[in-house]
Order: sequence, then structure tokens, then C-alpha cells
Amino acid sequence: DSRIFEISLMQGRTYWEKLQQFTLDKGEFKNVIELLKENLSIAKSYNVTTLLRKILNESNLLAVLSAKPNGKQEIANIEKLIKLSINFFSQSFKTLYDYVVFLKDSIEQIEDEAQAAVAEESNSVKIMTYHQSKGLEYGAVFLYSCNESLKKDSIKAKTVTVNKNFGLLTKVPHNADYSSEYNAAPIIGISNLITEKKNLAEFKRLFYVGITRAKDYLFISATVDKDNKCNANSFLSFLQDGLDIDFNSESVTIKSPQKFLLFDNNQFNSIDKEFSTDIKILHDVETFPGHWIDENETDINKTFKIDRIKDYPKGEIISATKISVYKQCPLKYHLTYDLGFAPLFRDYKKWTLNSKSKKKYEFNEREDAELFGLNEIPDYKNIAELADVKGRIIHAVLQMEIGKNNFEDFIDSVIKQEISIFNIDEKRITDFKVDIIADLKNFYGSREFSELKKYHTYYNEYEIYTKESDYFLYGIIDKLIINGDKAVIVDYKTDSVTEKDLEEKSISYFNQLRFYSYVVSRLFKIIKFFELRLIFIKHPQSPQIVNVDIKEFAMMKGEIETMVNAIRSGQYVKNLKHCQDCNYSMRNNLCIKL
Repeated sequence: DSRIFEISLMQGRTYWEKLQQFTLDKGEFKNVIELLKENLSIAKSYNVTTLLRKILNESNLLAVLSAKPNGKQEIANIEKLIKLSINFFSQSFKTLYDYVVFLKDSIEQIEDEAQAAVAEESNSVKIMTYHQSKGLEYGAVFLYSCNESLKKDSIKAKTVTVNKNFGLLTKVPHNADYSSEYNAAPIIGISNLITEKKNLAEFKRLFYVGITRAKDYLFISATVDKDNKCNANSFLSFLQDGLDIDFNSESVTIKSPQKFLLFDNNQFNSIDKEFSTDIKILHDVETFPGHWIDENETDINKTFKIDRIKDYPKGEIISATKISVYKQCPLKYHLTYDLGFAPLFRDYKKWTLNSKSKKKYEFNEREDAELFGLNEIPDYKNIAELADVKGRIIHAVLQMEIGKNNFEDFIDSVIKQEISIFNIDEKRITDFKVDIIADLKNFYGSREFSELKKYHTYYNEYEIYTKESDYFLYGIIDKLIINGDKAVIVDYKTDSVTEKDLEEKSISYFNQLRFYSYVVSRLFKIIKFFELRLIFIKHPQSPQIVNVDIKEFAMMKGEIETMVNAIRSGQYVKNLKHCQDCNYSMRNNLCIKL
């Protein structure tokens, strides 16, 4: 994992480019590059399933998986993928592009696709449908109720069926007499006959699937009448017709010529031999010897566990935004994340921006959007929504490092995409664009921008994540600068704030940046010094700077652990001091939870 992460830090738009650059710089993984280039060169002309098996053989993936605790299941999943791929290409003409789209769609719908079934060799009984048993084998297989007939699937009165060949099919009353028996047109009889034949063929295939699941023993059971006659179109009737069985007899003998290959006089010869086997027919089944519990017996000791079933969460993703919200108020965290009031939270933020008595904090909403899929499109009808759009546009310009001479065209295209489709007058859109350009030009011309441009090793919109105990820490840094053993963490803010309020407004934001510095310290062991730089785009001449001592990280770690433990135990205390700035507070700054 560390090597994969190291490669991801190389220059390049894709991981493939980063890997090639790493190989050029370090001289490692040349064999991997050669194999990948070879597979790329033949990918368009090679059978995809054959290519898959070629890649599996070259990578020794199956050998690695077989050594894992759950390796048997993972190998079965890969085999299932290959079978699905074979089926995909057998349907019609498909290209490699179609296959890639198919895989992407499958990944997005992964919850709808079950893992491949794995036959367990444990001493237990597996109960499953015929469809579920496909591809599996067991030492002994029991097929029961094999005298049940195939149910007819015919067109019924007062129903309408759509047939792709015959159109709409239904039974109708004669002479509009709705109280009499409904009559069927001849075409319906043809449709019913075709449907019956298809269903019968599928029923026979199911029977074949069932009997071929057995490796050593196959038991076929059925209940028949006193004359041992079986129902038509049942599994038992297929067996009787195919083998000409008299169920009144004690056994049935199957004979069939078999070809054998014998090695004689230094050569192989094919010979035919008659092969026969006797199959017993049991008319009575012995009762299983054992003790059956009478429901009236009262001497049975029963134990009831009445303790509450507890949930022990683990693997949560803790983001910088979550840390900041929790520090503002644990109850606010509970309402936002545990109770799922995120849409309500955004609606409150719109209202808050227009309320002079409350303060809007521009936390990194993309972190929550990435983690929880909060990506629905707002309607942009008030100033709060336009402020969010403005923040996204400015962050995009800075992330892509669009030059001063080009960002006006970029802003035009983004505004056209995000705003012009809504009912907003042209003057307001023009004023909105002018405001963004003015802020960016102000920042581009500042001393702070020139200072940041001096650094050569940096990452824009840098995603950081690491495992901490049994949960994960995650965040997105606007700009991470690495300068020797020093890391500079830069966060851009587009708040409409006066210069005199910068210091007060920065307090909550620095909690977020301190969290980033802690995660960076976990990932970059060489970093000894951390500088947190908060830049308000409207006031670039007044950056807020804090230096973090690495001794503080032990305390940060403890704070995060305390927060996670409190969340897991459901302890959400109120911070009444935050009510005056909280989006969930009601009139007179009262907490929404009384």
C-alpha cells in the first residue's frame, strides 16, 4: 500500500501516467509496464475473457487470493465475473468499450449483485432453489416433490398480455355480454401453445440442473397415487419417459455403451464397452430414529436472552468537517449526521446567510458530498445558493491554476452550466460574474499569491485519508505545500466577511486545519513543522497563520478518540454557547431540542 501511495504522488493526470513516470525515475516495475503495454496493444483484437484469464495468470492473483482467509469466496467471485463476461459477449456484437461500460455499471450497482455461491464441504444441509445451485456440486443431492406438474401460464379473462410478436392479447365477452364466459381468439391459442412449450423446455432444463448437482448420491423423491402413476409434465414424468421406468418394480437398470481409451502396443485404441447400473426404487421410507419433542412436554429447560441487541460500529469515516461541527456542538453533529438532517441543514444555511444575527461558516461541503452523496442540484433562487456557487467556481479556478487571462472564459462556461438554466435575470448574473472576477484579480495581484507561487512541490485539492484505530480520518486540503521537512496547509475561504472579523471567523476554521495537519503528519513522517495558512479571498493581504507544534498531535489524537467514543455511545451534550451561531437554534437563540 505504501508503494501504491508513493506512486500516486508522481506527476501525471492518470495513475497509468504516474506509474510510467515512477518507473522512469526509480527504474522499478519495468516488467509491469511491459506487460501492461502488451495487454493494451492486444486488448482491441483479443477475446476479452481470454484476455482476463491471461491477466490473471500473469499477475498470479489467484495464487495470492488462495492464501487469504476468504480466498475461496474471492476466487469464486472472479470465476463468476468471467462467466458473466462470457454471457455478455454471447448476447450480441459487443466491443471492448461496451464491456468497460458494463463493468462500470456493475460496480455502481454492486449491492444488487450477490457474491458467487461457494459450495461448503462442511457437515451441514444446504437448502436452495434450482437456480441458486447452478455451477455447484455436492456429495449428496435430494430433489423432493418431483411429482408436481408444471403450472400452465395461459392468458386469463379480464387480463391483458403484451406479446412482442402478436401484440395485445386478451379474452373478450361474446356480443358484449360481460356476465357470460369470455372467449379467446385463435391467436391466443397459438400464444398459449408457444408459451407452454417454452415453459416446458425451461422446466426440463431445471430438472437437468438439479440431477447434475450430485457428485456421489442422487435421491429423487415424490408422492404418487396408489397405482404409482405420475403427473404429466412433472420431473417424475420426464424420468419415466426417458428411462421407461416401471415404478411398481424394485429397481431400474440403465445400460449404455461407453467409449474407453486403452493404451496398448505403444498406441491408444478406442473401444466400446457396455456399462450398466442398477437404481433402487424405494416405496417406503424408514422413520428417522430419534426423540421427537412433544409440544405438551413441560420439562424442557428454555433460556431466553432478553438483553438489548447492541450495535458496535466501526470503520466510520471522520472528516475535518465532522470534527469542526462536533467541536461547535455535539448535538449539532447528531442532528446533521446521525439523524440525516443534511438537506434541512442546507436549507437553514440559506436562511442563515440572510440573517444578520447569525454567522455562516464555509466548511468544506465537498467532503460530506463525497462521503454521503449529497449532490442534488439546488435551484439557485436566493443569495445563499449563489454564494455556494461562487465558492465552488473560485475553488475550481485555483485548483486548476487557470491563468488571469483565461479564467473569465472558464467562469463564463461554469456560470452558463450552473446558473443560466434557472430563472435569474441577466443583470444579476453579470453582477455575479463581475464580483467573482474582482475577487480573483484581487487575489492574483496580492503578495500572498506571489508567495505561494514560489513553492514547487504542492498538491491542489489533495485528498488525505488514513486509518486510526478502527475508524478512518479523511479530508480534502485546498493546497498542500511540501518544503523540505515543513508542510504548509492552505485553505481558501470565499466568505463575505469584514477585515475586522477575520480573526474571530478563523477560530472554527483552524480546528479543521489542525485536523488536516494531524493526518498529514501520519502520512508524511519526514514533516517536522506545520504551518496553517487561512486565506480569505476578499482579504488576501491579511492571511491568518498558525504554526502547529508536533507535540499537539498527541492531544489531537485524544480529542478525536474521545469524540468517536462519545458518538458511539450516543452522548451528545449541548453547547449552549454556540446557539447564537447555530443553524438549528430557534427564536431567541434557543436550541431546537428543548
